[in-house]
Amino acid sequence: MDFNQFDSVAASNRGAWMHVKSPVTGDPLYDDGDESKPCRVLVYGIEGDAGQKLMEKERAALKEGKAEITHEKMVAETSALIGGFENINRGDKPATAPDDVKWFLDLQRVVKRNDLTFASQVRDFALDRANQLGNVSGG
Repeated sequence: MDFNQFDSVAASNRGAWMHVKSPVTGDPLYDDGDESKPCRVLVYGIEGDAGQKLMEKERAALKEGKAEITHEKMVAETSALIGGFENINRGDKPATAPDDVKWFLDLQRVVKRNDLTFASQVRDFALDRANQLGNVSGG
């Protein structure tokens, strides 16, 4: 069995496309409603280089007793995990990374637990190893 299929570090560094959901309904978003054009964000996994740098900062904050979740902190942390956009426009121009990352993440703010903001979608996607490895068979 080739165990390279379980290399979540390499997969995290390559990133995976996250289909963005509506922060209101939770439904997947499409460019002009065309299901052949999903609105997606390239997200690097937490096990990759960018994700591990964030984990180091979080561990340091925990040691100092400064671990808290704020919108600003979430944006700062998840910004490094975005590598590109697909079918997402900022006005009449396609969004690009890194230029439009902060704009994208600042479109909503967390106001209650489990809000479906774009920032929380990116964070949750990056933390789930299955999103980087896909459906890896065990045999």
